[in-house]
Amino acid sequence: LPIPNDFYHLLDCSSKRRNLCNLGTHSLKFYIYQKLSTLLPTKSGSILKVIVEDALNYVKKEFAHDLQTSDSIDEYSELIYFGSNISLNLHLFGQQKLKFKASPELTLEFEINKMSLNPRGGHLHNFKWLLTAIGFLIVRDDEKLRIDALIDKIVDYYLKRNKEAIDKIPDTLEIQHIMHLMNDYYDTAPVNKELLYGNLAKLHLETINKTIDLPPLPQIKDKNLLTKALLHKDMSLALLHRNHPMSKSLTETKKMISNKSFYKAIQHSLSFLDGFGDLFIGKEINDWFYKVRTGSAEIDPYFKQNLSHFGLLYRVMVSNSLFSRLAVAYKLHLGLDDDLVRNQFDERLTLFSALAFNNSPNNSNVYGFYDSGVKFEQEILGDYFEQYVGALSIENPQLASEWINKVFLAILRLAPNRFNHSHYTYHDWCVDIIDR
Repeated sequence: LPIPNDFYHLLDCSSKRRNLCNLGTHSLKFYIYQKLSTLLPTKSGSILKVIVEDALNYVKKEFAHDLQTSDSIDEYSELIYFGSNISLNLHLFGQQKLKFKASPELTLEFEINKMSLNPRGGHLHNFKWLLTAIGFLIVRDDEKLRIDALIDKIVDYYLKRNKEAIDKIPDTLEIQHIMHLMNDYYDTAPVNKELLYGNLAKLHLETINKTIDLPPLPQIKDKNLLTKALLHKDMSLALLHRNHPMSKSLTETKKMISNKSFYKAIQHSLSFLDGFGDLFIGKEINDWFYKVRTGSAEIDPYFKQNLSHFGLLYRVMVSNSLFSRLAVAYKLHLGLDDDLVRNQFDERLTLFSALAFNNSPNNSNVYGFYDSGVKFEQEILGDYFEQYVGALSIENPQLASEWINKVFLAILRLAPNRFNHSHYTYHDWCVDIIDR
């Protein structure tokens, strides 16, 4: 299954090469995150974030070395050929066909030739070759098995050399007990499913000039996972209120657990989902933009003629400004039917609104990106959307992918009729979507 020759031609276009590299970066992080979360189930979300970044830096450092002198030459030579048809060790293998068994189910065969190198006489940094090749495999819908095997290899290499250090990261008995108490809460906390999933016909996102119809919110069926998706890490402070059942459980337990330790442990645990969701969204939007560039996805003619807008579009589509609006449209911040958690949320937003009122240019409480108060508000609300996407992508990644693509397409469809007016600019579109 050699990678097609069109990979070489795609790399000659800097914008497509950059798009593939960005897609590869988000995808590599996402799949490593996904893999390590199953291999290291006792590690908290914040610890997993650190491990994922360390794993990525580890691979980057390994590929920065001259593979001819690396102790891992056999492993990484195979990994490069596995990841792309770019030969970085052409002097070792010459011009030949390389065949090796990547897994019991899949045998890979690659054509190695000098034409794989950059026609301008050089080649990208080794690590960027790998990221770009991963991005290329992602956009080919028939390559999922190969990507899974590639991520397995990368994680195996990393763990083999770093497992001892990872095992030393403490997960104390105190943290384990806190997680046990929280799992009871996740399983029993009331969720307003009627609010989230009941009124599908009236789901829309309001912009300044237009109403955007949104696809229905997909259901997360696992109750434990659904509650995690709806509990913001900063709102978990409400669980320590003296009238909350969780606080009473902590008081009754024979183990001495401080409020500070509890709050910190919950924050670290819940931070996994928004990080996971952020990577999943980045992967999906990069995948979609690449398909737009190559003509295999729906796109408005205005954007097709103005490809320089893609970088700006990406920043809008992954912004907290947009995520916060989507969270409100889907009522994700109201889904958890816990009065004390709701009160904590209301108090936090009241504080941000007061900050916005005092700092806004006209001293009026407007919804915009003029001040730190609104910025914090959008960050909190945006986390709800990322958390939900993260949880859904764990339970049903295919459904999550289909849904998030429908959401983004609905937003981008605002452009066709609007851009036909000469006075309507890209800036106007941004103001329509995210108020800035």
